[in-house]
Amino acid sequence: MSTVFDGLNALLLTRRWDHRLRVEGVTLPQLSIMDQLAGGAVMVTEIARSEGINHSVASATVTRLEYLGLVRRERGIEDQRQTFVALTKKGEKTLLRLADLAIADPDHDQE
Repeated sequence: MSTVFDGLNALLLTRRWDHRLRVEGVTLPQLSIMDQLAGGAVMVTEIARSEGINHSVASATVTRLEYLGLVRRERGIEDQRQTFVALTKKGEKTLLRLADLAIADPDHDQE
């Protein structure tokens, strides 16, 4: 019984976060990538590897985040063939706002 309740509770929390993310204009996978970029610029290959997705999906997700103005692509300094992805100021603000919402959420310890 407890497992069913926990599952339902998790589902309700997920739906509430889906709504919050929609208000911000991002999806949960996009948020996960943005969170990864909080530590600094990362290559798309590394994003794909850490997210457990293929390179083309990671690249398409980054393109969408770039379109939203939340990330930018940068060429490598030492090797111009490398492309790194970094948060923009807007992306940083969005990520911080969502983090603040998560902390303020009375159920955040249960997630």
